[in-house]
Amino acid sequence: MASDIRPGDQHLPAAGYESFQDDLQRVLAKEDASRRAILHLRHIVDLLADTQVASPDIDPSSWKVLIGEFFLSEKHMDELTWEDSLDQERSALRYFVGTGGDTGAGKSSLLNVLVNAKADIVPSSQNGACTAAVCCFSYPDVKSERKEFSAKIHMKSKATVEKELVDFFEDLHEFEDRSQNETGEDSVTFAERDRFDDQLNLIQGWSGLSEQRLRNLGRGGLAPEIVAECLHVRDIFDLSKPEEGLVISLSDDKESIFRAALKPFVGGRGAECLRWPLVEMVEIFVEADILQNGIVLVDLPGQMDALDARSRVARRFYSKLDRLIVVASGDRAANNKTAMDLIRDDQIVDMEAEGRLNTSNLGIVITKIDDMKWRSFIESEWPTSQVPAEIQHAVDRLGLLEELQAEVRDERGESGRLSPHMAIPDTDDFAFTSESSRHRQKLLQSEIRTLEAFCRRSCIDARSIDIKKQFQRRFEKIRTSLRSKTDFLLASPLEVFPVSSHKYRNIIAGKPSDTFPDAPSTGITALTNWIVKGSLPKRENHADSIIQRCQVIFDAASSWATNDLCVDTVLSEVALSSLKDFLKEEKEILAENIMMESRKYAQELKSLCLAAQWSNPAKIDSLARGFVSHIDRYQKGTDGDKDKLHWSTYAACIRRNGGFFSTFRTPKREHYWQARTAMIMWMPHAVSWSHLFGKPVQDGAVTLQGRIRDVAESYSARIKASDLVPDEFKRAYCGYAYKIQNLAGKYAAALQQSVLRYREAGDRIRQETKDWCNEHMKGAYAAARKVTGLGKHAKQANIMHVHAEQLQTFIFHDIAERVDEKVRKVVLRLFSDIKECGDTLLSSIDKLTADLARRLSRPIANPVENGITPELEKLKTAIANEAATWKTFWSTLQRQIPRNSPAAVVAVDAAAVIDKERAGVEVGMFMPSLSSPPTSCKNPQRASLFLIAQEPPLEDKAAREVPDFFTKFGIFYQEDSEIGNLVTASGSEALEPAGMRAFQSRLADPRIEKLLDAFDVHFSFTLGSDQGAFYAFNINPNQDDRRLVYMWGPGTILEFSCGSHTILLKGVVASNGFTQIPYAYLARKAREDDLVDIKVKLERGGL
Repeated sequence: MASDIRPGDQHLPAAGYESFQDDLQRVLAKEDASRRAILHLRHIVDLLADTQVASPDIDPSSWKVLIGEFFLSEKHMDELTWEDSLDQERSALRYFVGTGGDTGAGKSSLLNVLVNAKADIVPSSQNGACTAAVCCFSYPDVKSERKEFSAKIHMKSKATVEKELVDFFEDLHEFEDRSQNETGEDSVTFAERDRFDDQLNLIQGWSGLSEQRLRNLGRGGLAPEIVAECLHVRDIFDLSKPEEGLVISLSDDKESIFRAALKPFVGGRGAECLRWPLVEMVEIFVEADILQNGIVLVDLPGQMDALDARSRVARRFYSKLDRLIVVASGDRAANNKTAMDLIRDDQIVDMEAEGRLNTSNLGIVITKIDDMKWRSFIESEWPTSQVPAEIQHAVDRLGLLEELQAEVRDERGESGRLSPHMAIPDTDDFAFTSESSRHRQKLLQSEIRTLEAFCRRSCIDARSIDIKKQFQRRFEKIRTSLRSKTDFLLASPLEVFPVSSHKYRNIIAGKPSDTFPDAPSTGITALTNWIVKGSLPKRENHADSIIQRCQVIFDAASSWATNDLCVDTVLSEVALSSLKDFLKEEKEILAENIMMESRKYAQELKSLCLAAQWSNPAKIDSLARGFVSHIDRYQKGTDGDKDKLHWSTYAACIRRNGGFFSTFRTPKREHYWQARTAMIMWMPHAVSWSHLFGKPVQDGAVTLQGRIRDVAESYSARIKASDLVPDEFKRAYCGYAYKIQNLAGKYAAALQQSVLRYREAGDRIRQETKDWCNEHMKGAYAAARKVTGLGKHAKQANIMHVHAEQLQTFIFHDIAERVDEKVRKVVLRLFSDIKECGDTLLSSIDKLTADLARRLSRPIANPVENGITPELEKLKTAIANEAATWKTFWSTLQRQIPRNSPAAVVAVDAAAVIDKERAGVEVGMFMPSLSSPPTSCKNPQRASLFLIAQEPPLEDKAAREVPDFFTKFGIFYQEDSEIGNLVTASGSEALEPAGMRAFQSRLADPRIEKLLDAFDVHFSFTLGSDQGAFYAFNINPNQDDRRLVYMWGPGTILEFSCGSHTILLKGVVASNGFTQIPYAYLARKAREDDLVDIKVKLERGGL
């Protein structure tokens, strides 16, 4: 069978990504812009602080409050000044990338290379180095001391260590007492005794007490006294605050000195002062490029003993990771299974529920690829049945060359030349002359190195692809088990990165090799790009949010500083009254449109909520039926062990209430009963939960933001186009229209925050379900711990069995009710937030237009006439310059940076919008099916031909009657079988410009010519049918600058309100570029204006 693995197979990530550089440059530009915006705000407030003047129209000091409201969280209101808040806001973004792997897999070396290409920052290649506690690598804070390397060591609190000591000695004494009563000491008992001895040695190391003293205190129930008698106790614990741990700071400019100082805290067993067992978390701050924009690399320990307080810290970080990297050693095939074991089945279920498996958020890093024994891999470990011919040929040729090289070496005489008896293979592959054997040796060595590099790289790729396939098979097997047979399953997008930290360092030092000739060949570049690429959406949203909030403040500052509030026109009472009535009606339409769009999103969310309900009798009964047998299986391991767990293992799991426990013998066995129970509980709900709290909710929110933005733009367009609005108001409004767009941006930012809080609440509920399950089981563990005497294992197992029988009838009912109640509350909270966002937008827009109308009723006097002092005028000029400088920079940048994918939230630049208004530029209505973007037309009269694959036409009219008919009804329709047949025959070709032109000959119909004589024909774009929706191109009455021609297929139904073209309509810009008229409004207007709804079916098609 031919192999499906080839050297250079591009299944692995390339060093770059398509569009990655554009995305990166755009985000970097926005991040720089956010920093500039904050800097300009700082300058403005500095000006206010330096100039003590009074303003008759506004109190400049109130801007400090405005900035505080925008940038200070409630949590920090009392702790920070508003100046600090600006810096904190910019650096508040955190994108967490976790690395997990077994001891010795090369995690520390990998992280060292990612943050510093030249030298290690933390110790590596040590037993336990950087794996006992969570270790975070991040960029230093803005105001922190500028040492090149710094760290904060978070020590365990005195109370925490005392509790751990009590738990340890209880565990130890139970083991020793039971081991004396059990018959003989088997390998498991022996290994567990070694584990306890190791832990005693560690306690000895940090406390400075003898083993005998430790045992005496432990046996006497005085374990907390160990802390009191500990040497250097004040250097390790905060005795005045026993519930809080010390935070120790380290810093230096030399990595060697810094690394030596850090060593005792991260696992250096040879250090004089043993401290790492008492460390809860380590934060390391490095000015590394990869960390500069909020990325935090987290070295996560493997699953930790449930009695270790650090396990809670690790779980907390696991729950907030944005991306997870699983690190596995690639130097031998035996490590493949080790890599697979790094992710448990319950963790895959968790990732499914979190929605992480439908995006590329999991990466597999294969380390130590330079140490791979590639010959053994080809001989016995190649993942398919047949080694590819080109690789086998390379291996055979390499063997021949190595034999030849050995002969050259053996036959060479003292002169350094070949012996005359040397036999040269008769082959064209070697062209030997009378050159020296030394030169021939160099030629052989060169080709041997080339072939070895080819073989090694081929094996690296083959192993990496095989590991990826193994992971994907396992993931998809579990994910398939979570779904019904009819559910659609996306492939798990796992990324695999074969890397060599050692070779990367060599290349940076100028020492490339044949297999690794440059930095990308080591895999480090691809891994770095993957991490950075994943961070871009979160970083862009953060930068957009800052820019948008700054923009609102700039609007306020600019309006005040440039006397934008002053107008010199007064409307008559009649005009003002008419304007107010119009604005009132517009507000009602705006409110209705905002509510309509919000309801669409709410309805989608309600559907997801119903699908995710836990109170499903069938699911609950299924879980209940299998619960007892599930608890009974606690007596066996997770790998299908036929024998029951060893008594010491079972007792250790009972002592930990089912928390994580790992045996000490090799191969290690891990036991996590709590996670196993949580997995079976979540399996029926993981998929629906990922929909309710995952990407669909976020995508829906982005769609809602776009629709609300369209609603706001349509509102502005109606004001500027209406004959009922005085020209004076229109002119003034054109200078304010951009503010409405900024208010829509503020709405989008608020909505994003609400959805983020909603999703975080979903994560908390998911964690709480596990706590609730553990609460139900606590009674069983407590009763099992009280068992004494012979046969303790069997008695404990029986207690667990009986308790499971008692629980099975209500445990899942109870949890389901609590989950559904919690979900109901967070969903209602999101609905409330969405309504509040809409209400805020509505009131803000209403306030803006009402204020403008009020100013037109009583104009504000010129500032000079109003007694503005020279000092205040100077201040206003300086602030106006700051705002103008920012706006010029931002509008220029927006034109230069690469375009974003749809749905990015950005602030609208005031200057650009005002210039566009003044120039009279027509804003096109874009939609995905546009064959080309709309452009402004010199001739104000034109017709747009819309060719649609399925929809409306009507009865026959003579050519002379057509104009009158069109004027009266605002529409002309004609059944035409040729058009219908052409639509049917064209199919998808009609969607292309060339296909659309096939219909142009139908415009030669005399009836159509009468309607289009004065118009230029302009082919535009295609539309699809939308049953039940009513659209208009122009909503103002008696407008006739565009005429639309539709071509329809057989059976199309057209419905319209006859005469609606003669009245003013209200609506919202839809995704197809038209204005959608709400049917409720249309029906009301039809009643008020005596309009008649007409429905026509074109059996044969037509126009």
